[in-house]
Amino acid sequence: MKAGLLTRLREFPPLWHWVAYRFFGKRVPFRHRMWARDDLTGHRYHARNMAWRVLAPVIPFMVIMVPFTVWGTMTSGVDPWGYEYTLGFAPKIVETLVQSFLIMAITWWPVTLNNFGEGRRVELLARHDFHPDGRPVHWEK
Repeated sequence: MKAGLLTRLREFPPLWHWVAYRFFGKRVPFRHRMWARDDLTGHRYHARNMAWRVLAPVIPFMVIMVPFTVWGTMTSGVDPWGYEYTLGFAPKIVETLVQSFLIMAITWWPVTLNNFGEGRRVELLARHDFHPDGRPVHWEK
């Protein structure tokens, strides 16, 4: 098991190539093509793909929104941790973050999940020179 994990880590592409592959469907370098094939033909490919596409924007979005929610509530004269002008279930800052998160969910996730499914998997396999079942096409290198 240790050898399998070490092999998986050794064959993992560099971070910038992995981000381009995972989020934009770019081709990884030739050295990492077998890793891409294993990822695309793996048992949980669709779950991994959906999880990264849905959850990855949440953390940067929340990091950006926290200062704006605190500053926005303080400049309007409302205590960010107080319960006035809220629906009553949470402090104002928490409600503002939840509202921001819901706006992001309504606008970002439909765009993200638009190009998702078996067609994308087959397209990425073809981009990495593999048949839909994972067999290599013809490599000249």
